Amino acid sequence: MGVEQVTGNLPAYINFHAETLIRHFPSFLDAKKVVLEILEDVDVTTELVNAVKSLKQKGYKLALDDHDFDAKWDVLLPYVDIIKVDVL
Repeated sequence: MGVEQVTGNLPAYINFHAETLIRHFPSFLDAKKVVLEILEDVDVTTELVNAVKSLKQKGYKLALDDHDFDAKWDVLLPYVDIIKVDVL
């Protein structure tokens, strides 16, 4: 089943752990049809930052999932298009 069959004309928001981003797993997905969500429990490492930069350069939109405003995320902010905040 293709992304467009699930979401219609809207982009699909898909959660990714650090390792899948580092290994460029999402690169088989159409950058125009997905938003790559960086999960809140990942470690922000040099490898992750480099992977996020590379995916951004390839045209992917990126989101921080359940953002907690911790300064550790600041290094990723230049590459992020959407910040999701969980309000309980």
